[in-house]
Amino acid sequence: PFSELKLDRSFIMEIHKDGEAKTMVQAMISLAHNLNMTACAEGVESQEILDFLYSQDCDKVQGYFFSKPINTTALEKFVLKWGHSTPQNSSLLCTS
Repeated sequence: PFSELKLDRSFIMEIHKDGEAKTMVQAMISLAHNLNMTACAEGVESQEILDFLYSQDCDKVQGYFFSKPINTTALEKFVLKWGHSTPQNSSLLCTS
């Protein structure tokens, strides 16, 4: 069994350029929720994309907008930065 639906970055990065990609993302988030799953969007690289996903009730996000892959030493600083600077969106971060 699985509990999370990951939305591929190829859809996420195109949501503001391609109406079909935007519709697919909306549908995938809805599908995840209808199946009692969380939706995690990969490839978030701008505030505009993050805002759209937040408006669609996407559960989690990950991407270079937040950070490139980091080691455990840098993780504490990362969590402190995002936990304080974006309180409404910090719970959206997908760490896997």
